[in-house]
Amino acid sequence: MSLEIGSADLSVVLPFRQSLLRPMQTVDACVFDGDEALDADHLVARLGGEVVGIASVVPSARPGGPADGRRIRMVGVVPTHRGEGIGVELTAACVGRAVVRGASETWLSSRSHLVGWYRAMGFDVVGPEYDKPPVGPHVDLALPLSPGPSGP
Repeated sequence: MSLEIGSADLSVVLPFRQSLLRPMQTVDACVFDGDEALDADHLVARLGGEVVGIASVVPSARPGGPADGRRIRMVGVVPTHRGEGIGVELTAACVGRAVVRGASETWLSSRSHLVGWYRAMGFDVVGPEYDKPPVGPHVDLALPLSPGPSGP
């Protein structure tokens, strides 16, 4: 089976966000700023038609960053497929969408224990560690981009 990454409606992504990343919250509490923007991109990774991972990239300038920034949010992979590179592929797809949308930077808030994982993909830490209740310690990371042609 080959991995397929494609667009999805927010309604498809939300239950996975809740179950994989925010089990302490309701599905409705897993909707964040930018999720419903017309140019938000919600992605799913499928193996054999089964959703095994999710991610989103939304219009959002990082505090202190460029106005045309895009924020990667909620990258998650089902436990039975972690360690297979699916999260890397989803993150790369988000970066690709940000480039196509003309962003000069993409950024994210990562759980602190995943900073090395994002650094391996070229992201740099851009601020101090902070607490993000109810999830725990986080760090912001950013990746400068060379914008490509604008469009969806």
